[in-house]
Amino acid sequence: MEQAGLISGFHLSVTAEALGYAETVLVYVSLNTHSDKSIESFTKLIDETPQVIDCYAVTGDHDYLLKVLATDMRAFYRFLEDTLMSKEYIARTHTNVVMKKIKESRAVPVTAHTNP
Repeated sequence: MEQAGLISGFHLSVTAEALGYAETVLVYVSLNTHSDKSIESFTKLIDETPQVIDCYAVTGDHDYLLKVLATDMRAFYRFLEDTLMSKEYIARTHTNVVMKKIKESRAVPVTAHTNP
């Protein structure tokens, strides 16, 4: 399966809570402009920010959706102010705090795979 490209690697899964991350926050981000410089700057920022564990370019009212871990809401607020809103290329954010995780999985459904 590795040679066929179906397995991209192996990892150990650790719970965020066990490492002190009590909050999971979803943050929608809109950029001021969609210039190459803005996109490259944003991408570099996200790559260098460990508490952002997922980042997706999305359709709709916003440009990106981030999944952010924080030890508490004060730490998240500092992240929001210091890491995101301090950047001139970020126009606005919209935040949703996760109240309860219903399903969280990194597993990819094997049933979706069809042989060529």
